[in-house]
Amino acid sequence: MNATGTIRWLLMAALLGGFTFASWQLLSSAPASKRERPAAPVPLVDIVDSRPASHPLVLEASGPVVSAFELEIRPQVGGRIVALHPDFEPGGRIPAGEPIMRIEPDDYQLAIQAAEAEIAKAQAAITLERGRRVVAREELQSLQGSLNVDAESKALALRKPQLRQVEAELAAARNRLQRAELDLARTEITLPFDVVVLQRSRVTGEVVAARELVGQVSRADEY
Repeated sequence: MNATGTIRWLLMAALLGGFTFASWQLLSSAPASKRERPAAPVPLVDIVDSRPASHPLVLEASGPVVSAFELEIRPQVGGRIVALHPDFEPGGRIPAGEPIMRIEPDDYQLAIQAAEAEIAKAQAAITLERGRRVVAREELQSLQGSLNVDAESKALALRKPQLRQVEAELAAARNRLQRAELDLARTEITLPFDVVVLQRSRVTGEVVAARELVGQVSRADEY
């Protein structure tokens, strides 16, 4: 290799070395880049301006409707059923005060007449006994001067026990009249409130005993 070729290779090697050194210096002096964390996502929200206020609370529920009161229809007196309310059957509605059923009243009307007759008889007996007492008192007064009469004998002579007896009979007859009138009133069954009929177990013409089940109703105004 001649001198010219050697010089050429030396120049090329020097240029390559210089370029390599310059590149290294450039890379080493450049600031290192930092990787930044991505920002946390911000949630999207709706802002509502709330203010205190009073509102009715509405609750919806489902279930069976049950009456607060259920009643059994049982007559207090016995007899033949002569009438039933036309709506006295399951599902029917009977207004307050209307007769639900009627029992034949004949026997109870006769009982009233019998009690009234007993009262009249007792009143007549009292009148008669008071008249007898007047006569007895006059007789006793005429004998007091000649007889020594004690209190018990005087009471007997004045017929006080007999008067008390007929007065007691009058009181008993009046009690029987009150009972007969009460029984007559009980031949008709009414209620002071509207009812819905749940069941009926008897029909017109049947004979029922006192306290026997005739039907069942429920109040129509309370649940």
